[in-house]
Amino acid sequence: MLYEADAPIWVACARRVWRAARVAAVDDAETTVEILDRCDSDEEGAGIVKVPHEKSGSSSGRLLPRDAALIGDGALKFDDLTDVPELHAAEILHALDVRFAHGTIYTLTGPVLLAVNPFRSLPGIYGADMLRRFLTPGPDAADAGRKATLEADRVPHVFGIAAEALRGIREHARSQTVLVSGESGAGKTETTKFVMHFLALAGTQDAATTPTAAAAAAAGSGAAGGGAA
Repeated sequence: MLYEADAPIWVACARRVWRAARVAAVDDAETTVEILDRCDSDEEGAGIVKVPHEKSGSSSGRLLPRDAALIGDGALKFDDLTDVPELHAAEILHALDVRFAHGTIYTLTGPVLLAVNPFRSLPGIYGADMLRRFLTPGPDAADAGRKATLEADRVPHVFGIAAEALRGIREHARSQTVLVSGESGAGKTETTKFVMHFLALAGTQDAATTPTAAAAAAAGSGAAGGGAA
């Protein structure tokens, strides 16, 4: 596709994958873009990039549109990225980066939970209040309990994934699978531990009514895990 002048875009970068930019000019042969997120390590003249058009006359795959909803810290408003009007690889990476910088390591993309290893302690993320938020009664819960469960489903957290799996067993009597994947060091092992801990706790007879003590044990089992659930 061709972009209009001043349009916000992403331009592919070998060193930083994608960089925020704007269209400075467009002619029959190429699109000239101005890099907006400059850094001290940039070489002189690196602020302007010329991207040749493909034979079809459109800009190459090196350019992607930037969604106005995610510009700046806009990603903090989206716990589920499927709510973003236009989503692609560059926007996902940007959203995860912004949320990570603000201590928000979990982000939903529909039924998939994206998690980033925080590499620091995040107090309360696995504490009693958070655990209680996802611990709900079984299939005979009252309407209020079910409403709370649905609201919890929209909160990105590893406990939410575990709770959804448990609910599938309780309500549909069918086996459930939680797939945890990611690169080495992403936090797959810690994430799996939290899934198993939640399931073990929620499966006890009094889990829904007395989560506080067990939650304290959960909070003490580790700082924060990453990976993708």
